[in-house]
Amino acid sequence: MNKLELGAIISLFTSAAAAQPATEAAAASELNTLANAMIFFQLDTTFFTTLENLDDVNSTSVTNDFQNINDDGGTLVIAPAIGDIADNRLTLTNRPFGLAWAGPYATFQSSRIAGSDDLFDPGTPLDPWGTPYYFYTPLGRVNPSIEGVDLQDYGDTFNDYRVVSLGSDRVVSSDDLIRFVSATRIAVTVISSATVQSATRRAGATLTIRGYNFGDSQGDGAVTINSGPTETVLSWSETEVIVSLATVPANDATIQLETDSGPTTSFAGVSGSSIATVPSWNLYN
Repeated sequence: MNKLELGAIISLFTSAAAAQPATEAAAASELNTLANAMIFFQLDTTFFTTLENLDDVNSTSVTNDFQNINDDGGTLVIAPAIGDIADNRLTLTNRPFGLAWAGPYATFQSSRIAGSDDLFDPGTPLDPWGTPYYFYTPLGRVNPSIEGVDLQDYGDTFNDYRVVSLGSDRVVSSDDLIRFVSATRIAVTVISSATVQSATRRAGATLTIRGYNFGDSQGDGAVTINSGPTETVLSWSETEVIVSLATVPANDATIQLETDSGPTTSFAGVSGSSIATVPSWNLYN
């Protein structure tokens, strides 16, 4: 079956929904639409993308340049097994083996997207409270403006792919709406965050390194900071390593983690407190 038969070109923010009060129920429905659109995008191309791209068209005859799927020379894509935006944009039209973009996968109302003068990526769909819907990978929040993943709001809390609305208060809290997209596992060795577990960042604090595929035990694995001496490891698991700090690293420090099997991965940037969490979410699976 083709996309039209499957009904995969989904209309987001219909006139009926727009006539309703901006409620959690409406936002939950929109999250479901975004998640389904992302799934169809992945089925066609093997990649995930930014939410802004889901309603793009393959045409230069558009009101805004960002509505063209090939704007800026190609599309920002995320390999599901890696969890980060690729270094280079890809041209997804006319790709080999039939793995080509076949969108648009959603339709956004012009009054419900971020404009070029907003702080958010132009074309990003907005929730009923005027805040962007966010797409999270296991590494963090997808941020098209930096063409990468950052640790804002939920950081690397999720071990899967999700779309999120921050709700009526527009901050991380128990009213947030979260929709599961995919449980695809990260297949590479990667660090997603490095956090000093001390509000005062004093010596004697610990550094928690989160990520994937570190190995279930330390073995010959090691952690260094700014290519310095090997740090003292307190605990080691597939997704988390904790080390004791003799000297607290600067915010721009580079963490290097070598696993027992040899792969070494680097991560630049150390946060000074743990990622924010809330006691409960409105979760839609």
